[in-house]
Amino acid sequence: MDASAWDRRYAESELLWSAEPNRFVAAELADLAPGLVRAHRPAP
Repeated sequence: MDASAWDRRYAESELLWSAEPNRFVAAELADLAPGLVRAHRPAP
């Protein structure tokens, strides 16, 4: 797909996906305190 095809696709509708967060991810993260996310690095 070239850039103009993507432009046409996304110009056709207001939203292709919900603007709301994924309910399953939101449920998993609900108990976490807001803050920085740190990537876990496995031990060498």
